[in-house]
Amino acid sequence: MAGMNQMTCKTRGANHHGPQATAPEADRLRGGATSAGILKALLGLLLLFAPGCTRLEADWCYQHIRIGQLPRDYRDVLPADASRRTPLGLVYLREGKGRRDAIVVLLADDRRVAGKLHAFRQQRLRGGASRYGLEGRLDPVLCGLAGAGPLDTLRAVVADLADQRGGRLAREAGALVGGGMIRLMRAKAEIAEVGASPQIVDRWLEGIPADGRAVLESAEDGVIRFAYER
Repeated sequence: MAGMNQMTCKTRGANHHGPQATAPEADRLRGGATSAGILKALLGLLLLFAPGCTRLEADWCYQHIRIGQLPRDYRDVLPADASRRTPLGLVYLREGKGRRDAIVVLLADDRRVAGKLHAFRQQRLRGGASRYGLEGRLDPVLCGLAGAGPLDTLRAVVADLADQRGGRLAREAGALVGGGMIRLMRAKAEIAEVGASPQIVDRWLEGIPADGRAVLESAEDGVIRFAYER
């Protein structure tokens, strides 16, 4: 594709409409939403009395958001007090006892989930090195990047995160996720262009260790799956 280095993730322009749920299917979805709501309430109580358990909430939210989901399936997954809407989709940021978790959800123009990314940074006790982890799923077709390879898709998402406008929560969530994506790309290939300016790259990489274990692959369904951990 011409101009691939300048390509950005066009999730807002990917119009793909899925099938409508039948009546039995709608009843099943409502039942699932009720169960999810109960689990979410229990997680909220756990955080209230044990604020260091942010990992449980973040992991639960990430697992309950899936590629291709419609708004009715994900609208109540992220807690309102720790999430915001952005031009790209949704962001989540939670901190507690030396740990910070961020989730970025990319939405297509029809509001289906085109990508989901979860990153965390855990500070070690007694001045030890911090631990970092990133995992994500991206559908290039829903992102408006049909035909793009894994590295080009990640680069496009980083470019969108770098250009993202929003408040502190959106900026810091984007930085925690985007920094890990840059580390991952550099671990998989010697590339100079990562989708963000040198100033943003330096700021995002601060506190995210290099030389981590990187995984980047395309599944049979076309979804790109990736992870970085150090």
